[in-house]
Amino acid sequence: MAAAQPETLTQQLQQGEHWIAQTLSYWLRRSTLTTRQMEAIASWGMGRSGQFTHSVINRIINGKCGASLMSLVAMSSANYAIWSWHTEGHDVAIQELGPFSKWKVQAKALENAIWLSDPKDDKLYLNLHDFVDIAVGRLKLTYLGNRLLLPGDYRLTNERLRQLLDNAIVAAGLTPMAGVRQLLAAYPASDPARLERFRGVILGELQLTRDELQDELTAIGEAVRVMRQLPLGQYGAAQLLAELLAMPLE
Repeated sequence: MAAAQPETLTQQLQQGEHWIAQTLSYWLRRSTLTTRQMEAIASWGMGRSGQFTHSVINRIINGKCGASLMSLVAMSSANYAIWSWHTEGHDVAIQELGPFSKWKVQAKALENAIWLSDPKDDKLYLNLHDFVDIAVGRLKLTYLGNRLLLPGDYRLTNERLRQLLDNAIVAAGLTPMAGVRQLLAAYPASDPARLERFRGVILGELQLTRDELQDELTAIGEAVRVMRQLPLGQYGAAQLLAELLAMPLE
């Protein structure tokens, strides 16, 4: 049991990276903010610039890096600034944080921006502790939706998926072509286009987009379950995703 703990912790931390990326992406999208506008608001909230640049924001959203402690401080500072602007009033926010124009923040951007609330009490704003909990995989914002989260770099996920399918064929003691046939037979969809696409994934000839990966997790998970001869309900999309997150590249 002790040997499994580091892998579990690694999976939790990887999931946290995806959660913080999804949180940031959702926040920008719902607020109709650009990454430069978020950078400016965070600078106003912190009273300093250069810590949470638009390039850092893009890298976090795209899964190129995790959120550093300073980035989490910046996110919580931006969230507080937006909350204060909307709930305590413009004058109070300016009195506490100083003139926002100094940081090139636009009043219209603040008006459009939303603040991220506590999932248990929408009157409370997420603070630094909450953002840290998201980043380490301990807190998921329920209002972001229930879709499973994929690694930000979908190309890496494709490569891991190809390796996982190859390993399933080898473990079953099948030749490559026999393994392809069995996986296709176990794939719970009859649409010729989807079957052909899955064949391309197995053979490493095709990469799924981020949305396609998300949509195919359940079907591919079922094909893997059948290949491994596991009982119905024992392996599915969540288990497939967890396995992909934990896989080292060979």
